[in-house]
Amino acid sequence: MRKKLAAMVLAATMAVGASLTVCAAPNIDSMGSAGEGQEITGDADMNLPTIAVTVPTTANIVINPFQMEYEVDSVKHTDQIICVPQEILNESNVAIAVNVSELRVSEASDGITVSTAALSSKTTTKSAFLYLQVVGAKEDGTFEFLPYDSKSASQLVIPYVKDDDTKTKKGAKDALVILGAKPDGGDGTKAQFAINGSVVANPTKVDENKNVVSDPWVDTDTLKVVFKFTFTPQIVEQNAGA
Repeated sequence: MRKKLAAMVLAATMAVGASLTVCAAPNIDSMGSAGEGQEITGDADMNLPTIAVTVPTTANIVINPFQMEYEVDSVKHTDQIICVPQEILNESNVAIAVNVSELRVSEASDGITVSTAALSSKTTTKSAFLYLQVVGAKEDGTFEFLPYDSKSASQLVIPYVKDDDTKTKKGAKDALVILGAKPDGGDGTKAQFAINGSVVANPTKVDENKNVVSDPWVDTDTLKVVFKFTFTPQIVEQNAGA
């Protein structure tokens, strides 16, 4: 019985060895060629995503200190800083991160303070606080803009940096929102951005006699905001096999 079992094991071993010999087609067949080895070359082709992002080039702002009704495209607004949300459309075949850079107030009328901290009741001078917010669409396709939160990944304060100012840091943040790839046969994915904030409604100042006097907003007061969006393609997440 033991001899028969041993013979069966040997036969199986020989069969495996035979199959390896048959499958191999060596081009290294001597001691010399084994030492020399075989050079292998290959050409690399690039498989790059198709990037297609639509971004508006302007976003107008209205300063509305007393929160009066202000109508834009038949929609009434009552915020102190009114900026109609603008849309970013991603029709790329990969997801993209929406980044912002070079964010700043580049021009402000004399007497206006551009604050980098949210205004409080203790702020009495002619001040404006501005922040940029980028939000993705919710499941129902709507967009929700929230009050300022210093911990929010989708918001960024806008500093005052004149054109000739090389010392003050401009605003920048990566991945304020991630927009998914355009689904096959579907529409592109969307985000919206807007500039929000607040101002001191009835500002005051100290005059040359050191008296506190009114320093009201006038129709010639202006602020100019500039910034740039950039987009970073994201690695496609593969589904794990069963």
